[in-house]
Amino acid sequence: MEKLLFNEALEDGLDNMIVVTGIQRSGTTIAGKTISSFDQVEYSYEPPLAYYANALLRLGEAGPEEALRWLRVYLYHDLFLNYQLGRNYNFRSTDDSCILNVKPYRAIVDKWQSIKDNATGVGNQYLKKARFSFKLPDVYALLPVLMNAFKGLKVVDMNRDLNRVFVSMMVKQYFSDAAMKKGSASGNLWPFFGLPGDYKTPSLVEQRDFTFWQTANAVSRTAYMCCKIAEQKLQFKKLLGTEPDLIARYREIPYEEMLLQPQTTFNGIADFLEVSWGKLTVAIVSEIKNTERKLHIEDLIAQCDPVVYARMTELNRQLGY
Repeated sequence: MEKLLFNEALEDGLDNMIVVTGIQRSGTTIAGKTISSFDQVEYSYEPPLAYYANALLRLGEAGPEEALRWLRVYLYHDLFLNYQLGRNYNFRSTDDSCILNVKPYRAIVDKWQSIKDNATGVGNQYLKKARFSFKLPDVYALLPVLMNAFKGLKVVDMNRDLNRVFVSMMVKQYFSDAAMKKGSASGNLWPFFGLPGDYKTPSLVEQRDFTFWQTANAVSRTAYMCCKIAEQKLQFKKLLGTEPDLIARYREIPYEEMLLQPQTTFNGIADFLEVSWGKLTVAIVSEIKNTERKLHIEDLIAQCDPVVYARMTELNRQLGY
């Protein structure tokens, strides 16, 4: 049987994607928002199917070729092409993905008025230069698959002191009893295993740790999750060390550097991505600043499982902190 092919426009449209990732609470949202304000970048905020694909790949429930068969269609037709045509934009001003926070209203109206359908959108010379980007934390199993499939894809990976990530997750109560209680609306590190117990079990929890997850307090669960995400990141970086072509398309950005020198940082990112700042980029970058700490690591250590915290400390050292 002849193999089904995707159309050329789809392949061309995804070849030079930009993926913004990093450990949760490491600045991925502000990095993604800033990059989405760059000229000719069409941006998707945390596409859920890509996150699900990452879990399936990591657990061995899907292979690279299988995942790519439906991800290609999803990323191009459901996301990139619709954004190129001005469809599916979010106009809620309080949302991180609000289009008016990153693109001028006039540019959006011009797009609506000049492009009438898919065919003219794909053939439009200005839009043919557009870059598709999406932001999604903790997708280190998916990155090698995408980087090998799309030879122009570039990755911006945010890095941050795990102690600060740990504290930030605790402030946000990502893995509190209430957030993890079965039936709650919280989706942190979705998808979840369908296991017995009072709490939802994220797919990053290893089988040998299922009982620990159900019986640990929120502090230990949060530290444990920091460890699991860090391990995924370090495993990906080890792979990069064996693939020179992938290293050239990868840029790690320290969160602390972004806060101290936001303009220099995003000038460097724009050069790496070969794009220019947009009309709203200056305003976005000027608002980047450190936030007041509401909790300190010293307040948490005594409540944390000592083995888990020791592991987190070692992984933090490997991350460069």
